[in-house]
Amino acid sequence: MGLIPLTLFPNMAFGFYAALTAIGSSLGGFLFGYEIGIIDQILVMSSFQDYFGTARDLSGYNGNITSLFLVGCVVGALLVSFGGDLLGRKKIIFIGGLFFILGGALQTGSNSIGMLYAGRMIGGCGVGILSTIVPMFIAESAPANIRGTVVSIFQLAITLGILVASAVNTGIIKGLDGTETEWRLSFGLQILPGLFLISTIMLLPESPRYLAMKNQWEETLDVLAKIYNRPRDSAPVQDEFREIRLGVERDRAIGTASWSELLLPNIRKRVLMVIILQLFQQWTGINVIMYYAASLFTDMGFHNAASSTTFVIVNAAINFVATFPALYLVETAGRRQLLIWGGVGITVSHILVTSCLKASENNPSAAWGGIIFVYTFVLSFATTWGPIVWVIQSEVLPLRVRSKGVGLGTVSNWVWNAVIAKVAPIIGANWGIYQYLVYAIFGIAMTSYAYFWVPETKGVELEEMDQVFGSPGAVKGTKTFKPTAASVVTSDYSVALNPVGNQASVSDTTERTMVGSTTTDLKDSGGISNFDGLSTVFEPESKLNQDTFEYTSVPTYDSPSGDVAEAKPEGSRIPVHAPPAPTAPPNPPALALDVGVGKHRRPATPGDYFAWAFVRLLRPLSDLFFRKKYVHRAVTLETVAAVPGMVASMARHLTSLRRMRHDGGWIDHLLKEASNERMHLMIWMKVCHPSVLERALVAITQYGFTAVFSLMYVCTPSVAHRFVGYLEEEAVISYTHFLHAIDAGAIENTPAPPIAIDYYNLSDDARLRDVVLCVRADEANHRDVNHYFGDRIVAGTEDLRAPYKPRRHQVTKTSHPVSKDIADVKRVDVTISP
Repeated sequence: MGLIPLTLFPNMAFGFYAALTAIGSSLGGFLFGYEIGIIDQILVMSSFQDYFGTARDLSGYNGNITSLFLVGCVVGALLVSFGGDLLGRKKIIFIGGLFFILGGALQTGSNSIGMLYAGRMIGGCGVGILSTIVPMFIAESAPANIRGTVVSIFQLAITLGILVASAVNTGIIKGLDGTETEWRLSFGLQILPGLFLISTIMLLPESPRYLAMKNQWEETLDVLAKIYNRPRDSAPVQDEFREIRLGVERDRAIGTASWSELLLPNIRKRVLMVIILQLFQQWTGINVIMYYAASLFTDMGFHNAASSTTFVIVNAAINFVATFPALYLVETAGRRQLLIWGGVGITVSHILVTSCLKASENNPSAAWGGIIFVYTFVLSFATTWGPIVWVIQSEVLPLRVRSKGVGLGTVSNWVWNAVIAKVAPIIGANWGIYQYLVYAIFGIAMTSYAYFWVPETKGVELEEMDQVFGSPGAVKGTKTFKPTAASVVTSDYSVALNPVGNQASVSDTTERTMVGSTTTDLKDSGGISNFDGLSTVFEPESKLNQDTFEYTSVPTYDSPSGDVAEAKPEGSRIPVHAPPAPTAPPNPPALALDVGVGKHRRPATPGDYFAWAFVRLLRPLSDLFFRKKYVHRAVTLETVAAVPGMVASMARHLTSLRRMRHDGGWIDHLLKEASNERMHLMIWMKVCHPSVLERALVAITQYGFTAVFSLMYVCTPSVAHRFVGYLEEEAVISYTHFLHAIDAGAIENTPAPPIAIDYYNLSDDARLRDVVLCVRADEANHRDVNHYFGDRIVAGTEDLRAPYKPRRHQVTKTSHPVSKDIADVKRVDVTISP
């Protein structure tokens, strides 16, 4: 067969067997959806209620019929967890199809409520098996660049099953209303796709990864050649084979897989992730709509049975059609972005449904808005959380424990499915139109979870998932992980980041931090620049393109006055980014020091944009309050700036104690940062005397900021460090304005206070301007350090002793450059306290 072109899907072309595998095995999803789609309409058929006598205790019987099916689903998922690696993926799918057919036959021929219960549970067991094994089978058989698309076909098949069931039941009700054949035919028709599934699955190749796990290497190579539609010796087939073999050999070296392995940190967080994602998928409220659609539309005021049925069919059609965009978006936008924006759409839709239903109490026509936003919710779900959760679950776990972990994830789906089926009517009865707000709250939670804890796995080979979830070089966020070897510079040693599995080589070097085109020996300096084991990872401008490398040194402001401070005696060092001069004076003039004024790390993720927006909101408020009172602004700034280091070090200290392991070198750095910021405050308190109002503002700001920042750090430390980095960008600019005012004569360049001279080891005749330069250099270092910390958290390489290659972000000038126009700055008298 020739290649099957997908013109809508860039870089996607695959063989006939890949398409057949995805479509054929996804019949299991069709059975899943068909079963969901038929039962709610069968339960309300008068012929069904009369035959089984369910009308005398409708809620009790209906609850049993629904819950026993879900119990069977849980049992089926657990069977895959315990036995999924024994028989092979194909055989497990075949067995699942047999269970489904048997259950359908029992339900169709039921002559007692007990027989119906047995059929429901056996059929549910088949659905549980299929919903667990089919996405896993598809993922293991698909090339990485189309894996998300073909696994999403499983969800597409589910929605098609729901749509077909709704349409078929509607036709049956109209043609056979009131007869026993009505409900028996609805149950019996599900046997046909079950037969088609077990016939088709025998034509499909086994999962190449399962074959490799069983040492069937020749068969593995044959299957890969069929999937890629390439010769066995072609580059794509050989590359994939090599990746699979390396992964299997690595797993085999570890030993036999056991359930306890799921508790290992690197695997545990993946298992928890799929369990939580399945929980959130159910708490979107999708099955509330699917199970109780007819009654929900009736509650909205549409009491006509024909209208309600029409709405149900339209709802199912939207659910089906809206899944198609996911086939494209999953490999272009990526999994993580779809979860985030889907969560936003789901949350907003539930809120708007509530608003419309509330308005319909006085204006019945507003109920139409409720219908529209229910459909908007279904559209948001079908394009995002519907397929993407199955995609992520099927790909993130190692092959050796994949059956176990995927089984637990599917168990989570069915357990919460059962819980919602039970509690949704109770929530509806007690909350009325406000029931949708419950699902809106979960929408906020699931969006936050996807943003903070779900990494991007688009285009990642299954054998490389270990690196995405914790190994050096992993990238969490909108960029796809790309394992590479790279040289990394850190502040107390240089390391070579070798391919996975090799130890990084470490060579002793002088502690140095590379900044723009200058380097500094930072040993024994008095300020925060004395960071052991830390790097802000700058590289010389000559080595890298200025538009692409991580940080760029931006030209500093040149003082119009030309005045410089007297150099310090030899042997002293200013804690600033400048190389020692080869001749006397030993340090360059303070004016020449480059701290990257106006340097800005462009936001790259939603968290970055949030942190940047937060800082930009605070800037005009401080400008309005302090105006040109730079020393007073510095006092308030430093009382706030000393908080993050203490909060972060305390959080990491407690985490280190709780986990009983090394903190990775963070605590010492964070405490030094906090101490340095506190010393800034002590210095400025000798320069000015804050008023009572300013002291009250400091106290209020400090308590409020401490609470907010603590919450931020607990929830998302990466965003917290990014926020501090942006805050320090503004601090550098503020201190540069401070220097402008001194140079213009608006602030007297008085002698430096003794505390500053002692702390920075300045010369005895140092001036206020020298102190500002030193403090500004400290703030520049804090800026770079916190951006670096944020990058390491996002990358999953928090141990500062481990090698790390940062992602590269373009650096631009801030949108409010440092102004040289200081004509409007009023002269400020500054006195130095003894």
